[in-house]
Amino acid sequence: MKKVELIGNTKVIKDEYFINYNTLTQNQRLAENETNDCVVKSFMVAFGINYDTSHKWVMKYFKRNTRKGTYTRLYLDSVLGKIKNGYKLKLKGYSPSHDFSFRDYPKTRLLTNPKYKKPTSYTVSSFLENHPIGRFIVIVDAHAYAVVNGVMYGNEDERYKSLARRVCYVLEVVKTP
Repeated sequence: MKKVELIGNTKVIKDEYFINYNTLTQNQRLAENETNDCVVKSFMVAFGINYDTSHKWVMKYFKRNTRKGTYTRLYLDSVLGKIKNGYKLKLKGYSPSHDFSFRDYPKTRLLTNPKYKKPTSYTVSSFLENHPIGRFIVIVDAHAYAVVNGVMYGNEDERYKSLARRVCYVLEVVKTP
């Protein structure tokens, strides 16, 4: 089933496959005063925890400062294998265009779109279409989304603005036994 539809001349993620982060953080005082917190919101959704807990966790492991962005790749080693709320983080894969940055992860595979013969990165749209099951944190240049069972969590305008963005790498959030 297609998750993207054409409205006028614009491709848009269908309502049933998109949830605005901000509807999940309404009336949460810490979230109201934050900016540049897409990583905090992505971990909140992927781990199934509240905003405050996610905020503290991201500050601790990613050295994030309040109202500042998060350098996920820089601190990736500090979160892989960590368990939170019964979920464990693992690196699912990385884009062919980012393999220089992941040479120290020899057991991790390239994350390529099977639609193409040559190794080609996923776009946000193609990742959604090809990953209907699972919990993921999708990292694109300077931004992050959560994808849970084929539903993307992001800012409202990302329903149409972000579909063609190239996926840099993906963290998978797996249930621990």
